[in-house]
Amino acid sequence: MQLIEKEKKTTDKPLISVIIPVYNAEECLEICLRGILKQTFVNFEIILIDDGSTDSSLDICNKFALQNQKISVFHQSNVGVSKARNKGLDEARGKYIVFVDADDKVLPNYLELFIYDKEIPEGTLVLQGHLIEKNGVIQNLNLSKTEYYYKNLHENPLSESFLLFGPPWSKLFEMKLIKRHNLRFEGVVSSNEDGIFHLKYLMHIKAVKKVSECGYIYVKRDTKTITTRLYSFEELLTGLNIMLPLIKNVIKKYKVKEKAYLNGLYVIPLLRLELAVTSLYRNKYRKNRKNRLSSLALLLDENFALIKEYYVANCTKKKVLKNIFLLKSMFLVDILMLNIVKIKYNS
Repeated sequence: MQLIEKEKKTTDKPLISVIIPVYNAEECLEICLRGILKQTFVNFEIILIDDGSTDSSLDICNKFALQNQKISVFHQSNVGVSKARNKGLDEARGKYIVFVDADDKVLPNYLELFIYDKEIPEGTLVLQGHLIEKNGVIQNLNLSKTEYYYKNLHENPLSESFLLFGPPWSKLFEMKLIKRHNLRFEGVVSSNEDGIFHLKYLMHIKAVKKVSECGYIYVKRDTKTITTRLYSFEELLTGLNIMLPLIKNVIKKYKVKEKAYLNGLYVIPLLRLELAVTSLYRNKYRKNRKNRLSSLALLLDENFALIKEYYVANCTKKKVLKNIFLLKSMFLVDILMLNIVKIKYNS
């Protein structure tokens, strides 16, 4: 494997580096790789980062690398998808970066769609939509088919929530920009690390281009999401504290004033806040009353204005939670949340 990597380093640099973190993906990895190798656009490399897989994923990676000079394989202990993607950035040689998840699929034109012009203007973030597949059936197109090019960022391309907090795939990133500003995925959080990376990246771009077609297929599986998986209060708070200053910087750079756009920017941070409060009462991370009260005061007092202005109460549950979060008495918040969580989660 080292010999294969060494040989590839002597060849011309590819235009696109496709970075794929791999962890226990033996059931879907081959389908993913075969789809990428069938691309109509051919000037690319594939960087496979095996993140300590315990199944046959690494063997599959090595097999494909031996068969195709476009592929390089790197192995590391299981340290998470963020550090796997960072390793991919360290090893990538392309002018542009594209991310693919090992359990998803791509159509033959996925990469070609990004290269919409012979010379993409420097500092342009290119994105496309994606198809959703569940149980072998393509369900719908995520992201409108409208094509646009925002050279003036104050025209608010931020109306696309997928651009802000979506996953890193279906986007074409510029490697020079990533290196110049030392942009990395946050390894200290295990949820919304993609959105944090995007917020950092948005601070340095000059334009946004969205193509009207899509070549990425997100395969929806029965896995836990941020709203169903349990996270500790400390991790959720850490992510919130990283995210909020970045959002303020984006608002300033893009001169965002419309309430709808501002609400969209704060959706994910406020979801983290909601989950952080709930985590204080769940069995796995439950704290005693003294620690709960201090944690509530730390979280809710500091974000009172944010909750009041941007917490969108679009259902009964949200309305109830917003009213609770805005109470001045942490003792009352604690009693109410204790009963709500007990009823909802039986914990």
